[in-house]
Amino acid sequence: MLHLTPFLTVYCCALAAVFGACMASFLNCMAWRVVHGESVLRGRSHCDACGHVLGAGDLIPVLSYIMHKGRCKYCGAKLSAGHVFAEVLTALTFLLLVLKYDISLQALEYILLACLLLAAAFTDLEGYMIPDRFIVTGIVVRVVFLFLQGNVLENLMNALLGGFAVGGGLLLIVLLYE
Repeated sequence: MLHLTPFLTVYCCALAAVFGACMASFLNCMAWRVVHGESVLRGRSHCDACGHVLGAGDLIPVLSYIMHKGRCKYCGAKLSAGHVFAEVLTALTFLLLVLKYDISLQALEYILLACLLLAAAFTDLEGYMIPDRFIVTGIVVRVVFLFLQGNVLENLMNALLGGFAVGGGLLLIVLLYE
C-alpha cells in the first residue's frame, strides 16, 4: 500500500518521521520523570533548570531546539543536544520501519518494541537504570502480537528460543564476572 503512488509514499514517510520525533520527545520526558520520581501521566513538561512550565511552542520536536538556539526560552539554560539527537534518531527509526514493513501489523509491532527499547535506553542514559515495567511491557506486547499474527506455535517457539538465547547469554556474562 505504501508504494501505490509517490504522493502516498512521501506522505506516509513524513507522517512516520513526525510521529517518531514526537514519540521521542515523550519518551525522553518519560525517562526523565521515571528517573527523578515524577509521575509520567500527570503534570506539564517543564524546564529542567528553572522549572518553568513549557508552552506548546516550546515542545515542537527538533524545531523548538533550533528556534531557541539550544537554550531555555525562559532562563537561558543550555539544553542537552541529546534530546534532539534522540528525536532525530527515533524519527529515522520510525521512517525506516515503515519503509521496510510497509503499513502493516508487523510495522506496528516493531514500532512499539522500538519505543520500548528507546525508552529503556533513554532511562538508562539518564539514570543508569532500566525499570522492570519496560521489560514486562515488552513481553506483553510480544505475546499479544504472537496471537495477532498467523502460525502462533512457530512464532512462540522462535520468541522463546530468542529470549532464552539472549537472557541466557547475559546471565552467563553476569555469572562469569561474579
